[in-house]
Amino acid sequence: MRILWICLVAVALVFPASGCRKPKRVFTSQEREQVNENIMTALPEMTDLVKVGANFDDKIELVGYTLNRRHASAGDTILLTYYWKSLKALDGEFKIFMHLDSRNRKTFDHHGVGGLYPVARWQPGEVIRDQVVMNVDASFADGPASIWVGFFDERAWRDAQRNVRLPVKDAAGHRTDNGDRLLVASIFVGKVPDRNLSIPKTTSPVQIDGVLDEPVWEQAFQTMGPFFTPDGKEVPQAHQTRVAVTFDPEHLYIAFDVKDTDLVSPYTTRDSTLWTLDNNRGASDVVEVFLDPDGNGKNYIELQVSPANVVFDALFTSHRTPHWEKAREFNFPGIRHAVVADGTVNAPGEDKGYTVEIAIPWKDLPGVDGMPAADRIFRINFFRLSNSGMRAIAWAPVGNDFHDFSLAATLRFVP
Repeated sequence: MRILWICLVAVALVFPASGCRKPKRVFTSQEREQVNENIMTALPEMTDLVKVGANFDDKIELVGYTLNRRHASAGDTILLTYYWKSLKALDGEFKIFMHLDSRNRKTFDHHGVGGLYPVARWQPGEVIRDQVVMNVDASFADGPASIWVGFFDERAWRDAQRNVRLPVKDAAGHRTDNGDRLLVASIFVGKVPDRNLSIPKTTSPVQIDGVLDEPVWEQAFQTMGPFFTPDGKEVPQAHQTRVAVTFDPEHLYIAFDVKDTDLVSPYTTRDSTLWTLDNNRGASDVVEVFLDPDGNGKNYIELQVSPANVVFDALFTSHRTPHWEKAREFNFPGIRHAVVADGTVNAPGEDKGYTVEIAIPWKDLPGVDGMPAADRIFRINFFRLSNSGMRAIAWAPVGNDFHDFSLAATLRFVP
């Protein structure tokens, strides 16, 4: 696929803000050919296509996108390709806006097909391929960054400074905000270990007692690797947290090994707000698992276990939907879990940490009938909240939104 030249060709992520030139109205034969190459009647078959299906005011649908990388370092090129479907002709001079939000915001507003095919010319039924190229500059801050997209009326802004945007009528289960922006994807700038793993099946039994003395666990801890701060720095030894995953034909097994000098968790009832102290007086100690068996951000599980061995489990049909108070009505019917605290929870004195062991029957997971085939990809992430030291750390850094699976790991289970 030929990469289009666009108004923002080879733009660094730290580029100075500048507007695109107005789209040309007289094409050269080469430009006309370029436009024609990127107008289709149907979406091409692609294995790397992320389907979206979001609807902007019944006028435009974001059918899907491809992204050449989700982790980038200085000198890397990021290529994002949108596939838009025109549903109905638009009045006004609408333009595509694109925001890259991290510690600050970089804007990539543009007209389609490299400025050659603005939205006003899109014909109902067309599928338009629209590519944006970004080069990662060495001075760009490490950490997660979110890509948001939408449409604004350039004429309304130019003539009256009115910010007129196409409303997101149906986000198709994807995240939006009150500014009619759609979250397309997240990327991570900086170096973190590969979080796309193949997990071997255990050949020995796992006893769910919180004592991590089975031989499978030590090797699994080494395979999974360390935790990180939200901006991608490895967690210091004093706050070390380890996680491990294994499985057999009946269960998915997860283990945590946590260092903590002050174990605090006042809850005794399942599905309590284990992540926070009463009246939001800081964080309570807890480990968390976010598991998406289909890898599409829908029908995913949030599972938490406290050092007092209390569980919170919830099922979300899409990003933070339904609200957690409704989502927690879901309970794993066959889950088993155990905790061993090295210290005393909610009591004075020097604690050392706690270990957690979890067994989840495959059949309890949404959309899973049994042990998954080797070609099935799960998305998964792990977090730890603490009352002492670092408040929140992640196995795969995703920023402040734990429910964002864009940068979560992919796991394959090898029989």
